[in-house]
Amino acid sequence: FSIFFVKEEKQKVSSGNFKLVIGSMMSVLKSDLKERRFRKIASYLFFWNFISSKSALKDKNLWIVAGFLFFWNFSPSFGTPLFFYQTDVLKFSKIFIGFLGSVSSAGSIIGAILFWKYCKKIPLKLLIHLSIGAGVIGTLAYFGLVDPKSAVALNLIFGALGTIALLAVLDLAAKSSPRKIAATVFACLTSSLNIGGMLSQILGGKIYDVVGLKWLIVISAAFTALCWLIVPYLKFDFNSESPEK
Repeated sequence: FSIFFVKEEKQKVSSGNFKLVIGSMMSVLKSDLKERRFRKIASYLFFWNFISSKSALKDKNLWIVAGFLFFWNFSPSFGTPLFFYQTDVLKFSKIFIGFLGSVSSAGSIIGAILFWKYCKKIPLKLLIHLSIGAGVIGTLAYFGLVDPKSAVALNLIFGALGTIALLAVLDLAAKSSPRKIAATVFACLTSSLNIGGMLSQILGGKIYDVVGLKWLIVISAAFTALCWLIVPYLKFDFNSESPEK
């Protein structure tokens, strides 16, 4: 069919246009071959990913890491109750509360820089312990929230500490992921982190209605401290290359 088409087109068009037609046909042919090759590679990768996923599901350490990530973020959140406490009790304006969010974001940037600069030199196991401790202290520090100055200080300092703790936990998830299916496993591990955070907001709202903000802060800090019970079961000997490599 292609030969017949070429003969017909050669009679109809000039030599310049004929070369253009031939070039277009070759481009279509190359793209078709590339698409077929891509389909074969994609099928192979899907099969390999499926086999590797089955072996990953049998990895006990991955389940422990997933449980740790879930529980670490499951401590009852007082984010929404804190908003109502700031507006109803402390009489903060919504504009000032928005400013506090910006201060917390600035603290998060500082925390990310500090993690990149210094924390990657600290052994991960020690960093996880420090992150849990920072979470407990940061939660209990909200007892000192009494005026605008204390609110700015808390959001700045613990915005930074919260980011360092989060990056340490994500580092644990990344290093625990098998190389062959690292992206898939890392996505599943961070999903357990997100599910824990979502349920913590629901639980925090329910507890706030019953006991109030102060006891909610204590319960949240206690939940975070319980993560120390899981740390001895985590595997930190990854035998992998450094993040720089």
